[in-house]
Amino acid sequence: MLQEEKNQINLGQQAENEVAKLRLAARFGTVLTGGQDLPGGLEARWLGQLETVESKFAEATRTTVAAYLGNPKYPRESRLSDRKLSVELQRLSLELEKAGIEVTTLYRVPPREFYRYLTEELMEETIENIRMEGISQQFVFEDFYPNEEFEVEHTVVEFFDMLFGKYYAMLESIMYLPQGELGDSPEMSAMVDRLCDFTDSFDEIELLNFELEEITMLGSNRALARVRVSYIGYPNVRGKGFTFSGPAHFTLHRDQYDYWAIEKVQMPGVYDPGAAG
Repeated sequence: MLQEEKNQINLGQQAENEVAKLRLAARFGTVLTGGQDLPGGLEARWLGQLETVESKFAEATRTTVAAYLGNPKYPRESRLSDRKLSVELQRLSLELEKAGIEVTTLYRVPPREFYRYLTEELMEETIENIRMEGISQQFVFEDFYPNEEFEVEHTVVEFFDMLFGKYYAMLESIMYLPQGELGDSPEMSAMVDRLCDFTDSFDEIELLNFELEEITMLGSNRALARVRVSYIGYPNVRGKGFTFSGPAHFTLHRDQYDYWAIEKVQMPGVYDPGAAG
């Protein structure tokens, strides 16, 4: 086959693929980006599989998890010994996995609490009444029972990742006062600038140690966090580094979108550590 004929076939396949993408967007609201690196034939097969999945979900009815599993009966948590509960929890987890229902946790949940959630609350949740190989329906335990201390710690970890990685735009997205965004407060802007200036004074900063010492919840929407950190800054990547260590204090609040944000920070090398708030 001549190269010109191959090019014509490829162009024809690309045109068909673009039509398939438009059809997916029109029927299901599916917006696709990328894919231009895939060979035309491979992309066509992938688009066909995607359309099949979308069609099945669009046509599917909803049902409860219990009905989806065939309305099984489970022993009550209060009637099980620790050993028997462990066995039942393992059996139930395998049953859910086999049915394509995935339940994850972001932190350790006591076995009894998790078993009670699975056998009582999860069973009443609704899912798509559809079964397809390779497709799972997912639940996250913390969506039902948020762990605020975990979220606060995660925000503090993100702070150091963004600051030392010099991702300043991302840093500003987690540092603002309760009444508004970063630009609404000259004091907050000055604090962020000082943090960025500290990082920019080094070619590289390496976090050596991060240890959470205490989180104090102040009601449901405010928190204090204290961590002990150690990091080394290199003014020149090949030169001698300067080590900073000690406590770092954070004052945080939960915003109107249920995200935790930092409104005050004191850390070695930038602000003298002390009680935040």
